[in-house]
Amino acid sequence: MVKDIASTAIKELQGLKDKDIIQNSILADELDNVISRLKDKSFRLAVVGEFSSGKSTFLNAILKKDLLKHGAVETTATLTQIDNIAKGQNDDTFDVQYNNGKEEKNLPIEKLQDYTITSSKVISVADEVKKVVLRTHIFDVDYPVSLIDTPGLNGVADNHREKTLNEIKNAHACIYLLQVRGVNKSDADFIKYLSEYQKNILFVQNFIDELHDLEGETPEQKIAAQRKILEEIFKDSPDVNFDILGVSARNALIAQDKKAFPKYSDEERKELMESSRFETLLAEVQRLIKENLRAKKQQKDAIQVALRILDQMHDIAEIKIEQQKTDALESGQYGKVKYYTLLEEKLQKNKDKYIKNIKNYVSVEASDLKRISDKKVVNYLEEFRDEIEKGIDDKLQSDLRMRKDELADFVYNGELSRKISQSIYKVSQDLNVLLSSGLQNIQDGAMMRIEEYLGGTKVAVKTEWGALPKIVETDDTSILKDGIKDKEREIEELKSQNNQIETEQRQLIDECKQNRLEMDEERGKLDNLKIDYDQKIFNLGSKPRFERKQVTKTREIKRGGLFGGILDFFGTKTETYTETVTNSKERNKWINKRNKIEQEYFSKQEQVNLALANLNMKQQMLKDRSKELSGEQDRIRAAIKAQESRVKNEKELLEVQRNKARREHLNNIKKIAIKQLTEHFNTVSENLRINIASMLSDGEQTITTKALNIFNERFTERLNEIKRSLSEDKNTINENKLNIDRAVIEKVMRNLEELV
Repeated sequence: MVKDIASTAIKELQGLKDKDIIQNSILADELDNVISRLKDKSFRLAVVGEFSSGKSTFLNAILKKDLLKHGAVETTATLTQIDNIAKGQNDDTFDVQYNNGKEEKNLPIEKLQDYTITSSKVISVADEVKKVVLRTHIFDVDYPVSLIDTPGLNGVADNHREKTLNEIKNAHACIYLLQVRGVNKSDADFIKYLSEYQKNILFVQNFIDELHDLEGETPEQKIAAQRKILEEIFKDSPDVNFDILGVSARNALIAQDKKAFPKYSDEERKELMESSRFETLLAEVQRLIKENLRAKKQQKDAIQVALRILDQMHDIAEIKIEQQKTDALESGQYGKVKYYTLLEEKLQKNKDKYIKNIKNYVSVEASDLKRISDKKVVNYLEEFRDEIEKGIDDKLQSDLRMRKDELADFVYNGELSRKISQSIYKVSQDLNVLLSSGLQNIQDGAMMRIEEYLGGTKVAVKTEWGALPKIVETDDTSILKDGIKDKEREIEELKSQNNQIETEQRQLIDECKQNRLEMDEERGKLDNLKIDYDQKIFNLGSKPRFERKQVTKTREIKRGGLFGGILDFFGTKTETYTETVTNSKERNKWINKRNKIEQEYFSKQEQVNLALANLNMKQQMLKDRSKELSGEQDRIRAAIKAQESRVKNEKELLEVQRNKARREHLNNIKKIAIKQLTEHFNTVSENLRINIASMLSDGEQTITTKALNIFNERFTERLNEIKRSLSEDKNTINENKLNIDRAVIEKVMRNLEELV
């Protein structure tokens, strides 16, 4: 029968997918999610919560092993699926599914954190890993069950919230982890949204072991107060089934994992398990699974979600039909002009209101983030201080014969000193992550409001938020330490200069190589010019000789006459004679060609020689600069060596002074250690709060400025879009087609209602 309900619903929904009203709807993907839920034969239980709700610790307690990384800041970077298997078949391996479709199977469980946490050094988990699947026995049921550890609702990575939402939509029920403060505004907004897709929600008030210190609030009082808040949230959603239980996931984990927490006795573990109330929660989850299977709830809940989606699609169809009727009554272009004119007037009218809302949102969220951060500073340092005080007490109790110098060394230079420094460093690091992610979330929220006010595509803006300044500790040797730090800074500056010189030297070497290549190229040009010149001279051949030849010519001469010229009958006569003539035309032509070849050759040769001379000059300058840099580098290295020697000597002197100070304070060490520790942490706490306020103030100003700039840009773009839309035809969907689609949706809704 279960199969009949699911199959019938799937068939009905599949028949809608080819309808225009479905294909063109933003709800089409959500309908696909419902179909996937109906096809899934396993029971999927999504575990949801902000990164400080103890979600990973909660799942570790279910696994009975400290496998999933947990902490005060976000750690989970991808979906982790835990498949329930039969008792006695525990599998100490896991599979990794990548976003590119690849998969690795049966990896050893010791490597789990390399593929699930944000700080993994093996892989960029949030960007590359789609899902991690591990197998273990949790519940005594025959039905396939999977728990999904989602990345979180307020994660640092861009796609954390999207992954979480998609997993919730595909799950059959949900466990919602609450922080120690209970349901806040962020939770309330998300829970309302969640209830549209999930009808079975088990809320878990975590950290009940801390409630006794929270203004006298008991677990029972806390759970009763949270139940009233949830009832108010769900007052308009009678179809939502919810319950709330209180647990201490941390106590449950300590009680069950002897390897990770070896110092507890069996009796202490038993008490921790009872006080954690975790067995009650496991029994409730198992009852929820069996109840869903028996009553076919997971199929019916999925169908209810489908009905809600179809109801929205039905409303959309009716709105479009009415709009088309209105558009038909109004005279075409006049109707559009009126519509877009009203839309433009609305935007102009509400502009100041929108800007004010954005500013108020950023200010309120920044104040809330400061309150959370300040509270975390107190919680962090109180926790570390308690651990350190316990460390001193344990050290004294473990060896009552300890010499005073041994205790002093333990406090000031040994394990305790390292623990104090590590604690302060960890507080700063964790707060940096919290503040950066919180500011990014505020900025994202501001961008969502811009999108909501103005429409259009999603605005994505990334900002580097900086970091908290480092906390500097002082002691009686601070003057000497400052001197050492100054010299170490000078050494770093000298090393930086040395690195710059090495970089310039490398550049010079590259330039020299390039210069030599250019010189070789010019020399090659000379060789080519000479070869070309010789070839042209050869082609020109030998110089032609003068041409000489006998030429017969005529000329007029006087006649000689008779008897000594007495008788000159005619005056002149024409005489024929032979003359040798020289022809130099070809020879002169050859000479002119050779002169031209030589002139061209010598001109180009001169140009190449000039380029070579310049390159030679440049090469010499590069060599001179390299030599100059080498000398400067030798000087800097000598200065570094001398300064390092002075630092070494001063550190030895510092150590002598420290030892002297330890001996002088040895008699009072036991009495003042805890007092100094408290004062020290109070100072650190105050400095952190001041730095947090400064960072948040800068962040709030940055977000507000960016958000308003983007708002004004989008506001102008939106007005331009409205003006462009005046010339576009809006009536693209046929009213008859919409009526048919609406009727089909109504029919499917009636059929689905009969199933549930």
